[in-house]
Amino acid sequence: AKEDVKMEGVDEAALNGDAWGKRPSGDSWVGIGDARLPIIYEPPVVTSLDVSSELPFEGIPLKADVAVLGHITDDSMTVTWSASGTVRQSSGCLHYTPTPEDVGETITVTASTHTSSKSFVFTTPCRALPPGLLEKYSTWARPEHHHPSNLRVGSYNILADIFAAGSSWGRDVLYPYVPADVLDQKYRFQVILKDILEMDCDIVSLQEVGNTVYKKLLAVLSDFGYDGWHQVKLGTGAEGCAVFWKQSRFDVLHKEMVPLGGDVKDLGFEPSIEEGVLQHEPTVEVFKTVVSMMQWMELKDVKTGKVFAFCNTHLYYRPWGNMIRALQVHLIYTFAAKKGFSDAFILTGDLNTVTHTRHLKPKEIEGSIGKYEVTEGWEVEVKVVEGVLWVGEVQVKEGLEYDMRDR
Repeated sequence: AKEDVKMEGVDEAALNGDAWGKRPSGDSWVGIGDARLPIIYEPPVVTSLDVSSELPFEGIPLKADVAVLGHITDDSMTVTWSASGTVRQSSGCLHYTPTPEDVGETITVTASTHTSSKSFVFTTPCRALPPGLLEKYSTWARPEHHHPSNLRVGSYNILADIFAAGSSWGRDVLYPYVPADVLDQKYRFQVILKDILEMDCDIVSLQEVGNTVYKKLLAVLSDFGYDGWHQVKLGTGAEGCAVFWKQSRFDVLHKEMVPLGGDVKDLGFEPSIEEGVLQHEPTVEVFKTVVSMMQWMELKDVKTGKVFAFCNTHLYYRPWGNMIRALQVHLIYTFAAKKGFSDAFILTGDLNTVTHTRHLKPKEIEGSIGKYEVTEGWEVEVKVVEGVLWVGEVQVKEGLEYDMRDR
């Protein structure tokens, strides 16, 4: 009978779930007499389960992507990771890093609630850890050796799948000598993820990043404190550039995409340069087809209080396009100067530069090395001063670090 029911903690004027009483734990309830009956708004149902990569490796994190329909709380879903039937981890944690004892075993992840369950079984057994970049290039600055206030930066063209296993051109023309399983995106994604985590950069810029790969990378890297930004190239949704940065290290003050191709009159050349380019019709026409752009970020380093700009780009790719690339670098420097960062910005990316100086050992050579023609009538001097390599007026730094104390 109505007079026998005592409703506690209920706002009778409200018509939604917030009207019901709440326990300190956050669960909702309705009181009937001395009883406290829990309210289940919509019992959570697991509708799908996917993973960051379908190829498990020892030591490389995996992450489950679970879609749930209904109301979910911290303890209403369990995620269980197992190896050939043996439970390795059972909690609400969506990610799991395979261990050496998982090698050769079949990994399974299961997401379950009181009313539903979904599983994903990896079809390929867990593999041993592949060698990473830091093992291959021992001269690179290693994470454990850098000063806490230094800014650790990495840049990596990860090769879009449309230029690799995702097309016959990539498989048969560009990389016919690469084993199919190594060229496969599932394999490369895991190795790329390993390299990014091992480099432990404060900021890492990537090129040739597809939207799906970016989302999967961000899903894992966000668990390690990174945020990200992805920008496709001009006029195409196939691939582009991405930047990942440690949220605890930087405040993002501003970011924008800067076109490095299109109508010459709209790109921001200095007047004298623009006038010269407009007189050369082939260059004007080439720029109309260029899809390059730059990611421009203005960051505040919370450790040092310094404000600087960070750039990521992928310049024009044609081997004969030295003049186009030189003009794109001019656009970048002009843009930086207009923004007030002419002496406080870091440019990263795939610059598609010529290889005249790739075998130089700067500490063993001193003085002018020579002048190299960028285009007709335009030369750049390559020199070494006190062990530092300079290309024109651009200093080439070794390693991955910039000392923020000197900025």
